[in-house]
Parts: sequence; structure tokens; C-alpha cells
Amino acid sequence: MSRLYYQIRKRIPEPLRPLLKTPVDWLQGVRQGFQDPHLTETELESFLIQLGFTPGATILLHSAMEEIKKAAPTLPPVKLIQLMQKLLGEEGTLLMPTFPFRGRQIDFLDRTPTVDLRKAPSKVGLLTEVFRRLPGVQRSLHPSHPVAGWGKRAGRLLDDHHKGGTFGKNSPFYRLAEIGGTVVGLGAGLESFTILCVAEEIDPHIYPLVFDAKPRIVTVVHGEQKHPCSVHPTTLSHHIFYPLQLKFLEEGVVKISTAKTLSGITGKGERIIGRYGELMHEGITLFEWPSVAVGKES
Repeated sequence: MSRLYYQIRKRIPEPLRPLLKTPVDWLQGVRQGFQDPHLTETELESFLIQLGFTPGATILLHSAMEEIKKAAPTLPPVKLIQLMQKLLGEEGTLLMPTFPFRGRQIDFLDRTPTVDLRKAPSKVGLLTEVFRRLPGVQRSLHPSHPVAGWGKRAGRLLDDHHKGGTFGKNSPFYRLAEIGGTVVGLGAGLESFTILCVAEEIDPHIYPLVFDAKPRIVTVVHGEQKHPCSVHPTTLSHHIFYPLQLKFLEEGVVKISTAKTLSGITGKGERIIGRYGELMHEGITLFEWPSVAVGKES
């Protein structure tokens, strides 16, 4: 068994090798199978701290509640959010995506002339929908990619989202990186990291390959106010994540951690945007383009 393990290990990229269990790990796993595989609240709290939930931090959280429930089946979403808020404290900030659609942004905008953000539910996970409804949580005024926020910096991060590009310099994603914020995937992987789109929007060579030249005018309703928003939608769907994730892990741009059956991935927003911006010009992209040598001189 040990010989087979090391033969397999040699064929796996270095940054992914820690995820391959040793024979000893397998035996320990069998023994632990007779123990409780679920996280206690104390264990979950320690894991959140490991992922970056510390006093004063600014966190953009992506989540998969079905994975969280497997690891902590008795913990309600509200209590999980309250635990995160407690760890961040009065100086901290918590953001979550609350996008009211699934699929391609361009398709959603073409069929949705008006969005009422008081009523439009988040369709990117149960935790995000619960979060946006809680007292003290505000939502950015963007028709397709609103972000909900709680805490000290929420207003600064969210207030102008409807005044610029979806992922541009007025967006919460860009501003998170500016202030040194962290992106966390709890039970979710790199494919959930919307912040990657910032690199595509701010690069003049990449922008026309990803975003439609024709803006869509969508009215955002918020209470008695109506805000017409001009949005250049993305025309493609992201689906090539493995090469980028491998590179990010190799270079330490992101880190994967586990606690029993629950996994987490973390990275600094500024570094994620910056490194992906460089890698796109080396041909490592999230899209299949006719030419991978984007933005290069011939």
C-alpha cells in the first residue's frame, strides 16, 4: 500500500499532494469513522479563525451551505453568520454576493429591464439570502451583481457599485482589494471567486474579449428611488479553473485548509487580481479563446 501511495503521489502536482492521504491517514480515518465526523461549534470557530475571521478583518465570503451542513448539521445559517460577526468584531466587515440570477449575466440583463432589490432573492446560496435579510445588512445597488455587507467598511465598499462597471473601480470587489481584504470560500472553491472578474474588466486588452460592447440599461429599484444603470455584460461563462487554481496553489496566492469534512480556500483580494491579470497574458485564462496570447505584441 505504501509503495502504491508514493507511485501515485509522484504523478500529482506538488501543491495538491497534501490532499492525498498517506496510508497512516487512511488508518486514522477508519478509526475516526467510529467517532463523530461533525464539527463542534468550537471546532468551527477555530476553523473560521484559521481562514481569516479575526477582529477588524474584511472578508468577502463565498459559501456552499450544503457542504457546511454536512460538517455542522445542527448549526442554523443565522447562528453561523452571528459567529462570523462575533469573530470580526465592531471593526470588521463581512460581505457576501447576493446575485439574483444563475447563468450568464448577458442573458439575465436582456430579460430583466427592472430589478427591485428589496424583493429580488439571492440565488447564489442559502447563506447569502439569509444574510441579506438580517438587520444591519445593506446591499449594493447593482442589477445583476449586488453584494450585501455588514460592518464598519460596508458603506465604503458598497455605496457606488451602480455608478461604474460590474467589477470595475467602483465595485465592492475592486475596493475590497484596495483595502487589503480577504476572499474566503467556505465549502466552495476558486470557481466561486467573482473577484477574478476584476482583472478581466480593468485590463484594456482583455476587456473587449469578455464584455459586450453594447451596454444594457437596467433600472434598479430601491425603496422609493430608481437608479438607471448602464452595464456592459460579460458574454461568456467561466469554466476552466483547474490550471489557474493549480498555479495559485503553487505560488501561495490561495491556500486550501480543511477541518474534518469541511474545506476552505482563502486568498488576499489584491494578490488574486494582480496575479490573474499577469497569468491571462501568459495564456492561463478562465475562458477558451481563439488565441491565448492576449494583449501581446506580434
